[in-house]
Amino acid sequence: MNIALILFFLFSFQNFARGDGIKVILVAETGEERENIYTIQNDGTILLPVIGRIRIEGMTIEEAQEEISSKLKEIYRDPTVFIIPVWKVTILGEVKSPGVYSVEGSVTASRLLALSGGPAQRADLIRSTLYRDGQESSLNLKRCISLTGTQEDIELKSGDVIYVPKVWWPSWTEWGTIMTTMTFLITLYKISQ
Repeated sequence: MNIALILFFLFSFQNFARGDGIKVILVAETGEERENIYTIQNDGTILLPVIGRIRIEGMTIEEAQEEISSKLKEIYRDPTVFIIPVWKVTILGEVKSPGVYSVEGSVTASRLLALSGGPAQRADLIRSTLYRDGQESSLNLKRCISLTGTQEDIELKSGDVIYVPKVWWPSWTEWGTIMTTMTFLITLYKISQ
């Protein structure tokens, strides 16, 4: 199956938004290939060299590909254009490297967790939260990890935020510290009597 067809089916359901990235691969009739990543600006456009500004915000991948191809046909004889989305997704809370990640193509919840360095020691993977389009929903990252490659491992969209909370009970190290402190305080109490 053609790579462009695969990309179309995987990503055509999402529309581009401000701050998203778009990777444009141009294959000229000579076989020369150029590849650049552009960020959609606050006015909803990307700035392509020679062509100028093109409004991309709100377009699907197919629509953006057609728009860019039509503009490039003014310069190149028979250009082939491939577009790969570069989405921004965020993971916060109890992970080793929380933050915003730019991912090419698609990313699942378990993959984003791996990109962030994995869970921190006190991460509560079972009670994580997914924020999407102003809605909040429960997310069991432990289940996503164990069922990687299935529908259970949620495919993220541009702008999605995952929050991984702390477990409410102390870790073994913290229990050790608590017990040592309590033993010290009891010893001080007995000595002062």
